[in-house]
Amino acid sequence: WSAHGLVAFGCRELVVIIEPETCQIVQTLDGHRGRVSRARWAIRNAARCDAEEEPAGELASADTQGEIILWDVARGAVVARFSAAPGAEGSAHSRITGLEWHPSRADGLIVLHAGGTLACWAAAGRDARKLWSLTLPEPLLSMPAFSEADRTRAVAAGDKGCLYELRTDAQQALRLHAQHRFRVRPPAPAREGSFRGAGDAPAQQRAISAAFAPALG
Repeated sequence: WSAHGLVAFGCRELVVIIEPETCQIVQTLDGHRGRVSRARWAIRNAARCDAEEEPAGELASADTQGEIILWDVARGAVVARFSAAPGAEGSAHSRITGLEWHPSRADGLIVLHAGGTLACWAAAGRDARKLWSLTLPEPLLSMPAFSEADRTRAVAAGDKGCLYELRTDAQQALRLHAQHRFRVRPPAPAREGSFRGAGDAPAQQRAISAAFAPALG
């Protein structure tokens, strides 16, 4: 969804923009060579960035070949394109499985590749530049989730059972802070009103109460 109420999605090598109330196609963006896998509207917030940090385009899209395009949606024109692939273009590791704008840097575009590599690109001009990259020991199931309370902290889940804690440094680059290996087990049947889950139930209940007490109070 965009701030204007439009929806963007990939259809083969095209990015399609629709007005959801009427299901009318308002724009079709043609420029990708691979199948479009992700599309994300830019987050424009004058209170948190200056003009030099504004994203070059209104919309970013990524394809299975590892290429990213920034679009001027109104004109249907390519503002910038670059290859974010960490390996050979078209290889398995070049496939983009996640795309999100950085929560603290307006022109920062975070890219997740199939092999477990995260990279952030400065997308403020026609020539995007890589700000940082981080390769984790295993592929990730999804993009890192940033804490709403502290935007310097994030967590990401790997497909082999590891939860990674990430922290941003002075340059706003994500770095591995800790990794925790865990195994999820189906909870045993519990009586109504009792706490479900394995481990120290009273300790878990205290942790939940501490986390939600300020909001509930």
